[in-house]
Amino acid sequence: MKRFLAFLMAVALLTAACAVAEVTDPIVNPVGTYPIVNGDLTLKILLQSSPDILDYYDNHTTRYMEELTGVKVEFVLYSEADSAQKLDLLINSDSPLPDVILMYLDAMKIHRYADSGAFLPMDAYYDKDTGLAEAYWSRCEELGYDGEYLLNQIRDTDGHIYGMVRYPINYADIYSYRAWINQEWLNRLDLAMPTTSDELYDVLCAFRDRDPNNNGIQDEIPCWARRAPGAATRWSTCSICSSTSTARITATATCP
Repeated sequence: MKRFLAFLMAVALLTAACAVAEVTDPIVNPVGTYPIVNGDLTLKILLQSSPDILDYYDNHTTRYMEELTGVKVEFVLYSEADSAQKLDLLINSDSPLPDVILMYLDAMKIHRYADSGAFLPMDAYYDKDTGLAEAYWSRCEELGYDGEYLLNQIRDTDGHIYGMVRYPINYADIYSYRAWINQEWLNRLDLAMPTTSDELYDVLCAFRDRDPNNNGIQDEIPCWARRAPGAATRWSTCSICSSTSTARITATATCP
């Protein structure tokens, strides 16, 4: 669920960034319409690079989002080790800033950058009258959440909002160490959900050897894991994934 929410957040960031031009730019389509633009538009996104991603441009997430929104994406990649320092230097310089910053910033930094004029308020994008956050408000209503309360959790001390709200609605998404398993593959191979390490071993061997994706090729990878500090600040090769685990986890199944 968190992967889906993180993807929606990324689409929302693109939507919000494009909506700024709506009044004066004729290439921007009406709110709620995809693609977002009907002409050439490129957004520059700054984020922390990950060694897990070989190519930020030639991967499923980038291609899908560009096709969905009509917006071309240009990446500014900072390494995790010095991203905070580089961002600070960038904001305090006269260099042009990227359109979107997709990395973790604590409340004090957000306030400092906003106070300097580097960050623009996003209050209008959550205003019910604009229609830009219709998905957010309808989802809050569906789940029985107080949308205003959630927004107040990210509201700066100056009363404005400078980022996108993210709230885990699945208890499993709250914990740092967790795993997912492909239920469709279990069903296709008539396997029960593993409850012990031995059962998991057997399931992974079956995933590897019995062609659960039914393509006639023994090409399945039984277990895959990644390091993902920074939760929704990552861009994945297959989807935007989120995890709060800071450890690198490797899992393999060596079958006889």
